[in-house]
Amino acid sequence: MNYFSHFVVDRIPGRFAHNAALFFPDVCKRWIASFHKPPPSPLFTANQNDMLLGCIKHYQADKRFHQSSFFHHYNTQTLEALKRIPFSEEFTRIWFVSHVLFELLLDRQWVAHLPHELDAFYESITTIDEGELIDYLKHYGLQDTQSFLDFWNHFKTVKYIYYYTDNRKLLYSLSRIMMRVGLKEPNQHDSELLLNAIPMLELDLFPDKEALYTQLKKVFE
Repeated sequence: MNYFSHFVVDRIPGRFAHNAALFFPDVCKRWIASFHKPPPSPLFTANQNDMLLGCIKHYQADKRFHQSSFFHHYNTQTLEALKRIPFSEEFTRIWFVSHVLFELLLDRQWVAHLPHELDAFYESITTIDEGELIDYLKHYGLQDTQSFLDFWNHFKTVKYIYYYTDNRKLLYSLSRIMMRVGLKEPNQHDSELLLNAIPMLELDLFPDKEALYTQLKKVFE
């Protein structure tokens, strides 16, 4: 799942540190390999223990999600749709792109369907104490504190998940993820094909937002 879907599934009202940490394992990959080791510190504050709980829930939710029939159904539909598009030879690893695009589109459904939840998502991020956050991340291996803080403050300020409703900005997010794993950014030809495909794919995948939300919730019951 992507950032916002983790929040939709597992957030606890008022537990800002826990809620923000639900997406730490994904967003901190550039600085921290894993939150599984070392073990938690006896010196953790209550908020830092909540951060740990949020990270643990992230891993548990990802495992259940990727083993679910919900994921396999929608991911297969996305992959088959992309395979029918005449991309250039530069556009490789379509199986990976389809996985990421499906999860971005899933987040986009919640942005449109649950806007109040997105407000709460950013409230959690802006509310947690920065000092406690950095100490927590250092315990799990953060070394380049300034680089992380530059990213963190930019993420809080730009609030780009609000813009997932814009096809070009959704495509930009997809392109950035592709580049981070060593794939080429889509060229102009492939970008235009993706832009044309996104609204049609979305309509095919998610015609009923209420039913979709119910289906996702059942994965985690």
